[in-house]
Amino acid sequence: MRDDENGMLPAEARADDGESRGLPGKRRDLDPFCGSGTVLMEAALATKASKIIGSDNSAEQVAATAKNLEWCVTKRILRPDDAARFKVFQADVRNLSRHVQNRKRGSRS
Repeated sequence: MRDDENGMLPAEARADDGESRGLPGKRRDLDPFCGSGTVLMEAALATKASKIIGSDNSAEQVAATAKNLEWCVTKRILRPDDAARFKVFQADVRNLSRHVQNRKRGSRS
């Protein structure tokens, strides 16, 4: 869970909101090694990314991310509409393009 000792990123490691680059609501954040979802949760708190995408080679880590996301919504750290921005799946990073494509070529995410 989110605390000062476990799974919390220092301020300098947190994502920006993308607006400084003129991308409000159009940004997609991707963590191809999401583990338990810490970076994804921080992205949801710190950005207005329209999609927050996470993958991990481990089914257990993907399940942990889903559990942590649910906990964040239950504790009202994230809103249900924040959770709707998430896409989390199991995948080997070498096969990531099968799940997430570059916008210029088309998007399946």
